[in-house]
Amino acid sequence: MDLKIYEYILTVAEKKSITRAAEVHFISQPTLSQHIKSVEKRYGIKLFRKGPGGLEPTKEGEIFLTNADSMVKVMKRTSGSSSICISGACSSATSSRLLRNRIHPFPCHL
Repeated sequence: MDLKIYEYILTVAEKKSITRAAEVHFISQPTLSQHIKSVEKRYGIKLFRKGPGGLEPTKEGEIFLTNADSMVKVMKRTSGSSSICISGACSSATSSRLLRNRIHPFPCHL
């Protein structure tokens, strides 16, 4: 999974809005919504719910956000750039294993 997607989701949590997060990252709102749905489907969790002040992370979403933030920081620190892509057989397996272990007990459906 592209590290940018984690950054997009972290921005949604910060801005409490998909529209505002999409504007920050210069992508369309439907594109960002699709990324969120893809992550939710991949990990079998719901990341956000609508609250009185905008989007709020679910309990599972809070766990995901904590780990996504850690992953983004580590990847930036080790690569010097957030544009590194976590894909390919080895990287994908590693990132999935890290998330699966960290989001326990929420299973990773790969």
